[in-house]
Amino acid sequence: MQISVNARRNQTILIRLLCGAYTKIKVTFPVDVVVIAVDGRSLGVPPFGRYNHPYTVPAGTPIEMSTAQRCDVLMRFDRPISSYAQVEYRHHLSNAFLLNGRIPIVIK
Repeated sequence: MQISVNARRNQTILIRLLCGAYTKIKVTFPVDVVVIAVDGRSLGVPPFGRYNHPYTVPAGTPIEMSTAQRCDVLMRFDRPISSYAQVEYRHHLSNAFLLNGRIPIVIK
C-alpha cells in the first residue's frame, strides 16, 4: 500500500501482490483482473501449461492470500477510473479482522 497505480487508458498494468505480513489478506479490486502467475510460476506456460491457465477474478471478488504467497495480476482499463483496491488483514489462526488498507488506482 506504499504506492498507487497511475496509468493511462488502454495500458496493461501488472501488479505483483505479496502477503508480507504474518496474517491472511484479502485483496479486492474494483475491476476484473487476470491472474497470470502464482508463487512465481506463470500459469499456462510449459512445461505445466496443460495443467493450469490464467483466470479472471471478477470485480469485487477477493483474492485470498496467506503469508509469503505471491500473485501476479493484469489489469487493463478502456475508460478513466479513480478508485481503490481494498486490502483486508485477518488473523492467521482465528481469522479475526485486524485492519483495512487501500491501494489507489487512477487511470486517466
